[in-house]
Amino acid sequence: GKPVIDRYGRYFFMAPAKVAMAEAWMRRFGAPGIFFARLLPVVRHLISIPAGILKMPVASFSIATTVGAGLWCWILAELGREVIGGQPDLLQSPAVMIAVIKNKLHWFVFAIAGLSLLYLLVLYFQRSAKAAAEVSASVK
Repeated sequence: GKPVIDRYGRYFFMAPAKVAMAEAWMRRFGAPGIFFARLLPVVRHLISIPAGILKMPVASFSIATTVGAGLWCWILAELGREVIGGQPDLLQSPAVMIAVIKNKLHWFVFAIAGLSLLYLLVLYFQRSAKAAAEVSASVK
């Protein structure tokens, strides 16, 4: 938990400022942030730390992690199926495989763009809902 991280975190390259930034990020984005973090290299391995420090509910963490990691694994499996598919000989020639991957990667780029757009929409609607709640609270 937080007291242990505050006391010993610096020995594990977890400066207090970095821990505070991670906490602020987790408070702001919560489970949707966990979901999208599971789609990002390096971040997917570290996102559990601030979630654990803030004692995020296990159910929402598990759902976000399972769906995010599952989506990432599905994307990788589809990429493998699309690239290698009926051409197992590609495994013998890395140069040819790289050329094939470059030619077939456009759909992956579109998927990333679509997920990014979805993420921006979620942020927009969250901010709109927060602004509407603040306006209604100030009217009362």
